[in-house]
Amino acid sequence: MVQSALAVRRAITAAFIWSALLGNAPIAGAQTLEAGTPLARSVAREAARLATAYSEQAPQPHADEPWVVRHPVLTGALIGTATGAVLSRTDTVGGFNHDPKVALLGTGIGAWGGLIGSAIHKKRAHERVSAGHKLGIIAGVAGLIAWPALVCYSNDCEW
Repeated sequence: MVQSALAVRRAITAAFIWSALLGNAPIAGAQTLEAGTPLARSVAREAARLATAYSEQAPQPHADEPWVVRHPVLTGALIGTATGAVLSRTDTVGGFNHDPKVALLGTGIGAWGGLIGSAIHKKRAHERVSAGHKLGIIAGVAGLIAWPALVCYSNDCEW
């Protein structure tokens, strides 16, 4: 988001907080919002802090990248779901009875591929690959190993 839009949003938020406190002061009855009260000074201090904090905020590092690059796991999941749905409708996998497990498997594989792509992108940009990325990749491998066994177990397949 543009810096000026963030500053405007923060100023509006501070105004809403101020008006909410002014509107609820007679109901609460604990303090009034006269200029010298601690509550009024606190509200003014917080509004000033919010206004300066948001105007000095650094821009997002990857805001100029396309949506597909910023959301690789979701992109992979969407592509995988579409591929799985198409494959379940063809005669190759699942037959013509549209087995929904094929689309679900495509979603998982696509999301896993997006996670791997995200990790590769971060590594090439010399950024740290988080433990969550690594754990997700390991969980994807475990899922690829366990999924066929679970499907065959539920369908009484023989190896």
